[in-house]
Amino acid sequence: GSPVKKLSVLIATTGREQSLALTLKALTQCERPKDFGRVVVVENGPRGKAQEIVWQVSDKLPITCLHHPWANKSNALNHALGHMQDELILFLDDDVGFEPSLLVSYASAAAGIERGTFFGGVIKPLYDGAEPEKWIAPFLPASVRGLDYSKMQTIDDVPPFLGFNWAAFGADV
Repeated sequence: GSPVKKLSVLIATTGREQSLALTLKALTQCERPKDFGRVVVVENGPRGKAQEIVWQVSDKLPITCLHHPWANKSNALNHALGHMQDELILFLDDDVGFEPSLLVSYASAAAGIERGTFFGGVIKPLYDGAEPEKWIAPFLPASVRGLDYSKMQTIDDVPPFLGFNWAAFGADV
């Protein structure tokens, strides 16, 4: 198919410096598709250390840090979308882990598609403390235990996308 539109990453954060640093470090280790754009971090609410953390990886990653004064993730993402183009936008949370192939996997999945499609990816939570014990995992939400759509057997097994590893074209959001 034809190449994907530019792929950029959008992350909203507030007061989670340690997990943001881990997520950005993981992004620096990702293989990037040919048409990779940039990472946009939007800190929302009171100013914290997001800009400082962004600067720490700016020599390894094309990255921008915005600020939105309201402490609200949805408002922050909408604010950041106003600074982006009609590109494939990968929405990540500031506390998720992923494989180094994340970016090229999304670019490959979207190759030849112009709009009207949403994409969902594997979720590997980064725990602030100890990982939950195995016996309790079946009772926890996917945001805590992780989720891999490729392991689903039928379309009925697939839960709705969770808000921390999915992509859509800018014109569709």
